[in-house]
Amino acid sequence: MTKIIDYLKTNKVGASLSLVLFLLIFIMPKTAGDNATLLKVYQLSIFILGFVYLFYKIITFKKSNPNFKATESQTLVNAGGSIIAIIVGLLFGLLLMLIVNPGQAFPGFLTIIVGGFDSFKSIGNMIYLSTPIILTGLAVAFAFRTGLFNIGATGQLTMGAFIAVYIGVKWGAVGEISPFLHWGLAILFAAIVGGIWGAIPGLLKAYRNVNEVVSAIMLNYVAMFLNTLLITSFIYNSDYARAMD
Repeated sequence: MTKIIDYLKTNKVGASLSLVLFLLIFIMPKTAGDNATLLKVYQLSIFILGFVYLFYKIITFKKSNPNFKATESQTLVNAGGSIIAIIVGLLFGLLLMLIVNPGQAFPGFLTIIVGGFDSFKSIGNMIYLSTPIILTGLAVAFAFRTGLFNIGATGQLTMGAFIAVYIGVKWGAVGEISPFLHWGLAILFAAIVGGIWGAIPGLLKAYRNVNEVVSAIMLNYVAMFLNTLLITSFIYNSDYARAMD
């Protein structure tokens, strides 16, 4: 408890801003109801506070590190490289859209840029859909830090996803005990199965010196077709041609 109090004392601005953002994101929109203007004000306030806090952190960092050089920071160099890669990717996509459909290229590009921020629901959906991809990216980054190339993340995600959905569909009795236990078990077993699938190229590399890039890519296709077989065999909803809810 003492450590928490000390942390709050030394990070008053960050703690206060976190509280305000929590209210703006989760509490205040409910009080706005159908008032679109008020919701827009809340959205604008979130972005303004975010930029203000970022600017505040930059200023305080410069004051505490007067001799800091951005080019000497590996973190900033890596972050800058990632940002440049994103910008190049977006511009390349714009170029393709201009070739395919020039009249709709710029409206489509604008939708890509701001589409996820046009409402609180859009922001929530963006976080909801991106979280599995972000976590999968972290799995790839972990392997990269060890000098290996985990190209099999797609297969690992797919196998884990099947197990999570299977538990969600078939283990309804657990959900009646506790919804938290239900999705907790789904996440736990999905992580275990994804880890086992990722261990296959790892074991082949460790004990037979099989190139992990080749074996992992091949296992992606195995996982894809195996998932099709498992879904149609165990959790298929023929009325809607997809997995069960």
